Amino acid sequence: AVTINDMLWARYRSKWVVVLGSVTIILSFIATMVVQFIGGARLLETATGLSYQQGLLLFASCVLLYTVIGGFRAVVMTDALQGIIMLIGTGALLAGILMAGDGLPNLIHQLKVIDPKLVSPQGAGDMLTQPFMLSFWVLVCIGVVGLPHSALRCFGYRDSKALHRGILIGTVVSALLMFGMHLAGALGRAILPGMDSPDKIMPSLMMEVLPPWLAGVFLAAPMAAIMSTIDSQLIQASATLVKDLYLNYLSPKNERQEKLEVRVPRLSLLCTLILGTLVLLAALQPPEMIIWLNLLAFGGLQAVFLWPLVLGLYWSRANGQGALASMVSGIVCYGVLSQWGVKLGGLHAIVPSLGLGLIAFIVVSLLTPAPDQSVRRLFDQK
Repeated sequence: AVTINDMLWARYRSKWVVVLGSVTIILSFIATMVVQFIGGARLLETATGLSYQQGLLLFASCVLLYTVIGGFRAVVMTDALQGIIMLIGTGALLAGILMAGDGLPNLIHQLKVIDPKLVSPQGAGDMLTQPFMLSFWVLVCIGVVGLPHSALRCFGYRDSKALHRGILIGTVVSALLMFGMHLAGALGRAILPGMDSPDKIMPSLMMEVLPPWLAGVFLAAPMAAIMSTIDSQLIQASATLVKDLYLNYLSPKNERQEKLEVRVPRLSLLCTLILGTLVLLAALQPPEMIIWLNLLAFGGLQAVFLWPLVLGLYWSRANGQGALASMVSGIVCYGVLSQWGVKLGGLHAIVPSLGLGLIAFIVVSLLTPAPDQSVRRLFDQK
């Protein structure tokens, strides 16, 4: 398998599962790549004094250049280096904030002075109710298993030993990054209380609490986080367009293998450039706060892919009809609840959407024929 949809086709043998998955990937990735482009441009704007548009053009050019030239190998290698930079930069930023704020107790006191709600579980806004916050354990923890660009990186493991070692290393690194960056962002309100844009908080804090030369080095940490996400999404999106849609449904059936071997790399290059250009144009008018756009796209991907991926690997009775029912019901429910801002029981839209998708998957799979024995043997299922 080269793409996630390759795996879904091998497991479910359903054209509509692949088509729906491909369309969802492309639409969601455009939204999330816009977020990454905006983040990179904001960082360069804050750190260098360039205008937002100049920072956007510089960032987009760098990412497109190495992704187009290097492909998947470049993405894997840069992700490893960027992960190291992110980890070191997070530690340096958190240490700098604690030193600049005269320790954690003083920072907490400063937050209380600004607004006592800032040190409460719900925060300063009215949106973060307890059910809504608990929903984020699903949205940014459990459901991440269903993100195609995260699952795609697992294709790069050398062997099972590397996979198991990666699970341990990844857990530790992710915990340190999440704890460090979230704590830095929360405490940073005491250091920079008058920040006009929340998306500028990380680079502004680095410029404020670190020596200039050190800030210049560690500004690569958030930049690395952005680049390591967007390059994988560009690769996945272009592969989806070319391999999952063009080769399977649009290319002439009698086209010779020699022509395909020449045409496919050119199409992949063209798709990457077109997608990057579209995202660049969309990022020219950024929203006030990019995190909600990012989470919206993440939820849509999870509503479509989580159960087909997980149950396809671990439930032998799963079939194409069940997968399709789960994907359709999940994305429709998520779209309706998100569009109208409905919070059932105060929960984020992803929770009822995944619940409905799971029920639809199980019920439809049990009411329709089981998958072929050849499919079960391929996935080592009895």
